[in-house]
Amino acid sequence: MYEISNSEMQSFQRCRRQWALTYHWHWQPRPESTSPVGVAQLGSRIHLALEAWYGHGIDPLAALRWIYETAALERPDFALELGKELDWALAMVEGYVQWLDDEGVDVLLETVGVERELKHVVDTYLGPVTLRAKLDQLVRRRTDGALLLRDFKTVGSLSKADRLVLDQQMRFYSMLLALTHPEHRVDGALYTMLKRSKRTVRASPPFYQQVEISYNRHDLNATYQRVTAVAGQILEAHLRLDSGDPADDHHGVVYPTPSDYCDWGCPFSQVCPLMDDGSRWEAALRANFVVGDPYQYYERDTIQTLVADLGTVGTGE
Repeated sequence: MYEISNSEMQSFQRCRRQWALTYHWHWQPRPESTSPVGVAQLGSRIHLALEAWYGHGIDPLAALRWIYETAALERPDFALELGKELDWALAMVEGYVQWLDDEGVDVLLETVGVERELKHVVDTYLGPVTLRAKLDQLVRRRTDGALLLRDFKTVGSLSKADRLVLDQQMRFYSMLLALTHPEHRVDGALYTMLKRSKRTVRASPPFYQQVEISYNRHDLNATYQRVTAVAGQILEAHLRLDSGDPADDHHGVVYPTPSDYCDWGCPFSQVCPLMDDGSRWEAALRANFVVGDPYQYYERDTIQTLVADLGTVGTGE
């Protein structure tokens, strides 16, 4: 049975061509051609350090040093850049820990689990699919026992909080948690934001913010209808691309949707025009990309290696 995540649905809705290249034909950038530093990598490494802390009781600063030392061993050609990014990450996380202590942010929250994977089968107009998600952190509010999905975000500006009510990812996660755990009260999302700042004397606070957004049954029902509709469209696209029917040529099934995202977010922006002008785009893909599982991040073992190296000094249940 086909499995679909919120990330895959967002890719499909943003640009069907990028979705097909990633999730149908399974093309990925070559690791050696990808920079190991940047805001996305910074965010992922801070996520991993916080997972080590909340889930395994490991000092997040020690975890960050281990993470960056490992990255530098893998990409020694970026050792200097990784060292600079480590200083940035340490400043952000050290300040975050102090902020938690000063504000008592976590006092009323009990960690239930970190990086918890959820799966649930739903019916679409073309048959069943499995929805899947991996939650950053699941917490229980001590005052009333309600469950909240906590998402850590490294952001350039805390003004992002104004748009969180529109975020589809946490609606998807809340819907999936409610479907898989109907015996629990699921109250919504808890966004914990860390501003990408070294907190120098010239930087302007605040640097951290936590926002709670609740979803009622109408929100979750609407999300369910949207998700099952998009999942059905994805399943249909897979079937048509595999049909061999000339009427199901990729130009009509998974057409591109050009936008500013092409410049900063799509790894296929140079190959995309070749798919329309008669060029040997398949050869270009083979020369510049590799085939791989787009869901490999679900199976990552980095946290196990980190815990084994640094040792467990506590656990989060």
